[in-house]
Amino acid sequence: MTSKSLNRFARTGLGASLLLALTLYVAYCVVLYRAQEDIIFSADYRGRHDGAGKPPEAEQLWLDNTVQGESARTEAWYFRGVGRGEENPGPLVVLFHGNGDIIDHYAELARLYASLGCNVLLPEYRGYGRATGQPSEAGIVADSARFITDALARPEIDRGKIVLHGRSLGGGVATAVAARLRDTAKLQPAVLVLDCTFTSIAAMSARYFVPAFLVKHPFRTDRELPKLTAAVFITHGRNDRTISFSHAETLARLRPDAKLVPLDCGHLDFPGTAPTYEQELRRFLADHAIIAR
Repeated sequence: MTSKSLNRFARTGLGASLLLALTLYVAYCVVLYRAQEDIIFSADYRGRHDGAGKPPEAEQLWLDNTVQGESARTEAWYFRGVGRGEENPGPLVVLFHGNGDIIDHYAELARLYASLGCNVLLPEYRGYGRATGQPSEAGIVADSARFITDALARPEIDRGKIVLHGRSLGGGVATAVAARLRDTAKLQPAVLVLDCTFTSIAAMSARYFVPAFLVKHPFRTDRELPKLTAAVFITHGRNDRTISFSHAETLARLRPDAKLVPLDCGHLDFPGTAPTYEQELRRFLADHAIIAR
């Protein structure tokens, strides 16, 4: 269409309406493109540390790292598993929280794992809690991988039993970290636990009519999951209105050998009040020789 015919079309009622709609849509996409960090990495929790602080049994770790020109000082907590030492090494469980959490909120889950004889690492995300810098997929994944490779030098850790456990956004982080460890450190996690996780941020953007190519932090769990050798445990609330249960079903189809456990809960009340979650998780970890039966 020539510029003359375009102008003629624009002067018609239909043409004017379509051009206005297109202009508004482009403006909408621009606003979301610029605001996506505040949406993906909740602005309410960045720079916030309203938790109880480091538990006395945890060791506080710090990492200074520069990724894609962005420097940050990030924190992690390390819990030694009960009964673990150089003569009796045990698994390393790495916990990745959701976008509306900080590591302080995962201390109880870390204690549960530690009571089962697992060493536990809780890496914080850039810009969250006491960490500095701006969150990004590249930065969070690189920082987490560094924390893990440094932790593997500890004699109480069995390098063959690495468990990456992510919840919500943390599931996307866990999967991306697993891929990075495989590609850069030749490490293959033994187990990947995904709680109420999305197929990708790129896929979720479609709910808001935003093209995937505008997503700067896509977290393509759907692309990486089939390439991993780790045993996969997927849990998701059937009533989840934030990340629909269909995401879990899609991930399970991508890994037919995965164990999918539907739960009677939503997103914010995950995993609900029934003991199903912990029972199924313990059984899965025991089946894969991570913990004792």
